[in-house]
Amino acid sequence: MRFTVLAALVAIIFPITTLSTVAHSVAPQNGWAPPATVYLAETGQTLDRLFLDLWREGGGAGAFGYPITPELEQENGHIVQYLQ
Repeated sequence: MRFTVLAALVAIIFPITTLSTVAHSVAPQNGWAPPATVYLAETGQTLDRLFLDLWREGGGAGAFGYPITPELEQENGHIVQYLQ
């Protein structure tokens, strides 16, 4: 149930926030920034970009579990990724 809700939320928010995320990006201080893509050995999948940001800010694996699919493009053009 959680992954369905997260996927739906991301499918709705992604088109809206993509431009604001790019517009508000700030250069990292001291030359360090968290990685944009993370491999999660628990399921052999990766999280990146908006999915990774939402996952980190929303509580990570404790809240959503680990990704169980790669990013998938639906017929309507929305990009989703399913989590445990």
